[in-house]
Amino acid sequence: MIIAVVMEGDSVSSHFGRCEKYMLAKVEDGLIESSSIEAAPGHECGALAGIFPRHGVETVIVGGIGAGAISHLRSAGINVVSGASGRAAQVLSDFIGGSLESQGAVCQGEHGAHGECHHGSEHH
Repeated sequence: MIIAVVMEGDSVSSHFGRCEKYMLAKVEDGLIESSSIEAAPGHECGALAGIFPRHGVETVIVGGIGAGAISHLRSAGINVVSGASGRAAQVLSDFIGGSLESQGAVCQGEHGAHGECHHGSEHH
């Protein structure tokens, strides 16, 4: 399984489309086999969401994310875990260990990334 953690510094990014980088981690049998940090493509509508299917990502972990990005990722068969916070490595470990669940954090506004972010409640 390949998991992407959207990052700002060494922490989970609170805004999917505005992250500076992302971690790709290959996980097998509950262990991280390999990981890499990649630069994000910049804030262009759909750019980041379009990268993950090409890498074979099955799950994306992020703080806040817009409904459009969620829809794009889910249509590619990618699970979205939103509402995460803290150091990316620890959040990844928590997810692998089964103690991290999506909080339904959905950002509202133009392209789902600008404006207020409503963490903890999903808006449609």
